[in-house]
Amino acid sequence: METYVVNLRRDREKRERITEHLQAQKINFQLFEATDGRALSEAERKQTADYDAFEARYKNYATLPALGCSLSHLRLYETIVEQGIPYALILEDDAYLCEEFRKAAHPLLPLLEGREPMAILLTPGFIYRPGSGASYGAGEAQQLYPVRRGHMTSGYLINRAGARLLAERLKPVRYLADDWEEFVRMGLQLYGIVPHLISYPDEPGEIGRSQIIPRRGVIKKIKKPFSILKSRLTFFLETTLRGEKRAPRRW
Repeated sequence: METYVVNLRRDREKRERITEHLQAQKINFQLFEATDGRALSEAERKQTADYDAFEARYKNYATLPALGCSLSHLRLYETIVEQGIPYALILEDDAYLCEEFRKAAHPLLPLLEGREPMAILLTPGFIYRPGSGASYGAGEAQQLYPVRRGHMTSGYLINRAGARLLAERLKPVRYLADDWEEFVRMGLQLYGIVPHLISYPDEPGEIGRSQIIPRRGVIKKIKKPFSILKSRLTFFLETTLRGEKRAPRRW
């Protein structure tokens, strides 16, 4: 399968690590140069993104690196469509693949050959309903679950129909790259794997560090932890009432 690794040109250390990691697993891949959101001029942001809608929707999570991440994945979807690629594995340069990744991921590929827009999350952290999953492959331990909500774009599979859907619906950029819940509303069939096949570092990346609009006052800084606590409580209550759970991170 076609494999793309999203990497900023200046992140040489990450590029070297993921290159060594994938070569050890005998996975051929292409480096895909990411868009550096912090390097975008105001004119470029206005040309490629609905800047106001992006910040209004995500507040403190609407960072310049996050905007660049969304642009990067959008460009990848356009590439998949333009080159007629049936399906692709998309990785970010912080991805860690399990030792038996190729063996575990191979049975998933036939599922992506249909005409319905589909993506499969290979990382943990998504929300699923216990009992709704199904085993895939011959004798595989992994379960495939329909997913309503998820986060992270460190590692996922997507077919051409899914790439076409998102390439058409995400312009101008106004959503985070991992707003999977919104993409499901757009018609994307989203699935996740338990246990997961790809992990990522514990520490936050630069996406969460640099704000799009730096002029935040003291009150904004005080309100941020309370808004995060409120969102987490709302999330817990919502998933509990729905009988759902979060896919756990195991490594």
